[in-house]
Amino acid sequence: MLGTGTGSSFVSALRWPFGVVLVAPLIALVGACASNSDGPITPQGGGGTGGSSSSSSSSTTTSAGEGGSSVIGMACTDDVDCFGGEVAGRCAKPTDDEPFLSSFYKGGNVVGGPAGGYCTKACTTDQECPADSSCRSEICVRNCQFGAPEGGPYDALPADKCHGRDDVVCVPIQGGAALCIPMCGSDADCEGERGCDVRAGVCVDSPREGLALGAGPCDEDDDSTPEDEDPCRGFCQPIGADDGPPVHLCSALCSWGGDLEATQNCGGPAHGLCAYPSVTVVGDTDVVSQLGDAAFCTGSCADHGACNYAEGFFCFDVGLLDTLGVGYCFGAVACPSGSGDCDADEACTETAAGPRCLEVDDQAALVMPLGNAAPGSGGGGAGGAGGSSSSSSSSSSG
Repeated sequence: MLGTGTGSSFVSALRWPFGVVLVAPLIALVGACASNSDGPITPQGGGGTGGSSSSSSSSTTTSAGEGGSSVIGMACTDDVDCFGGEVAGRCAKPTDDEPFLSSFYKGGNVVGGPAGGYCTKACTTDQECPADSSCRSEICVRNCQFGAPEGGPYDALPADKCHGRDDVVCVPIQGGAALCIPMCGSDADCEGERGCDVRAGVCVDSPREGLALGAGPCDEDDDSTPEDEDPCRGFCQPIGADDGPPVHLCSALCSWGGDLEATQNCGGPAHGLCAYPSVTVVGDTDVVSQLGDAAFCTGSCADHGACNYAEGFFCFDVGLLDTLGVGYCFGAVACPSGSGDCDADEACTETAAGPRCLEVDDQAALVMPLGNAAPGSGGGGAGGAGGSSSSSSSSSSG
């Protein structure tokens, strides 16, 4: 089990040379209700590239459901699960096709059902929803506070935030607010013959195919064209670098924190890891993902060639190699001056991307084999998640 602590200490413990996600966000909410005077809702920009917002956010509760909060956002299997206090809601199920979910992510053209079910009710104004929720796209969606409470990547999720669910993520939007949005992580989150479309975050009959988590190189979709240029099963995510332009890998949204052994975030620990906090701008402050907030996945790997080594991602053991047989894709430090540039448990190793500081064991042997990342191997880019470049071989992966 990984240690606890803040998100930044988790990243620095892996000697990650890149920052948290500092790019435009990937979720767009449209179709605001009549009570929202600011028109269509778009999300906050990440880090230094996003727009600003007011510093207030709503996390109030009413007395209708468990823990003193309403049933909105609770897991459910039937409408009866969504009756509580003054709320007579309905259960949006994984087997349903819910048009309101198509407004919760980039693209907005995939219709499916929410993982684990999601209690909601119809509305036209905020006043028709409990005090702990807002009317968005004509349904009540639970509010949350992005950036609190603080916690490490596998600390327990707070029960009073998005009902403590790891298949629901707290996503910031304009105006200083944030919402609890359903987000499947793997096919196991869905029911029947349905699978998880990890880009859309919904359960569908025919999930999107493409490169698995951790794969690359990849190019982001160009919003100005009708074509979808993104080759990833999820999406091509730029990660802000400390000393240069962003680097890219195939990623997906996930919930920061929770039970590593039980979660299906990022396809479950055999396939991926919720590893990259996101940043939103609140007033003049950069606010980093905390427990229950939207963050980003990296892929699992059995060798360095399974990661996007072309842009500096290599395979590192974070303590699960002995139990699950996998490492995860993180950035490796370049070592132009030799092993003196590396930490004590690393050796400067020649790779297809140049010399990099890679983990070694007590006998100075590489912990993870180079695979296609070896010099002269002829590898044409990583496949991610065990080296596969086809989603069919990693159907339960994020």
